[in-house]
Amino acid sequence: MSKDRVFGIVKGDPTENAPAGMAVSFNFQRYLHDEGNRSGEVADWGYFGSSLIAIIFSGPDGQASEGCAVLVSPGIAISAKHIFEDRLDELRNSNITVQGVSILENDDLLIWDILEFSASDSDIAILRLRLRSDFPAEGISCVEMTTRTPVIGEQIMFAGLRSPTHVAHGEPVGLQLRVGIGETSAIYPEGRDRVMIPHACIEVKCLTIGGMSGGPVFDKNGHLLGILTSSIEDEQGPSYCSLWLPMATHAITEVWLKGSVPVPTNLLNLANARLAKIIGLEAVKVNIDGSFEWAVWH
Repeated sequence: MSKDRVFGIVKGDPTENAPAGMAVSFNFQRYLHDEGNRSGEVADWGYFGSSLIAIIFSGPDGQASEGCAVLVSPGIAISAKHIFEDRLDELRNSNITVQGVSILENDDLLIWDILEFSASDSDIAILRLRLRSDFPAEGISCVEMTTRTPVIGEQIMFAGLRSPTHVAHGEPVGLQLRVGIGETSAIYPEGRDRVMIPHACIEVKCLTIGGMSGGPVFDKNGHLLGILTSSIEDEQGPSYCSLWLPMATHAITEVWLKGSVPVPTNLLNLANARLAKIIGLEAVKVNIDGSFEWAVWH
């Protein structure tokens, strides 16, 4: 980092009233990690760019980041459902507002309105976003997803942007970029249990802490496996990654880049339209009734 504060200006959606044929630059990234188990704060705030989003809640008592999300397609992110369920009544009553913030490599902020979140039985939520900043010069970076299942002992990386305290309006939100790397210790394709984590997940020997929920989880190839949804704050964790795959055909009612794909749509359709990137897409088979199944591969 070249400085200890970064700034952003909230503006109108740059796609509104845009001229016909205007180009929107976006790309798909994978995020590799070095060998060795560890967990802690990282100085390079902008490493993940627009891919990593801090969820900022603002209300009468101030504002803070209370979770994270990961951008998988322009204007579409994945996060943890419990982040929003915990504040649902306040959101419905307009007592609080919520936005997404990313830190870019040039130290600028990218700001998103969170228009909608939807979820199913898992703890994964799909967020529908609208950009409230200028387009970044380097384009909008999204993660590359994968359908593969890691193997026991494989190193996995968690990432999150969090703020340790609430701050008053007008004061800067103290975001920390934290990364945790640990070894896969268990795989639960049908869920770990019936109450706490009843959906497909993996268990990793790794410390993650409060405020990192909803942050991305990457495999050894730097591809997105899912998001952090639960952990025990101990040196060895464990931390739990909920796989994104159960949300593959979950309905997305609208998209930010209007006209880019028929709606309603889903993550698989976005990948087929090249608005998302899924490694191993051929392993997923969609049935006539809309359900799907996938072949396990490593």
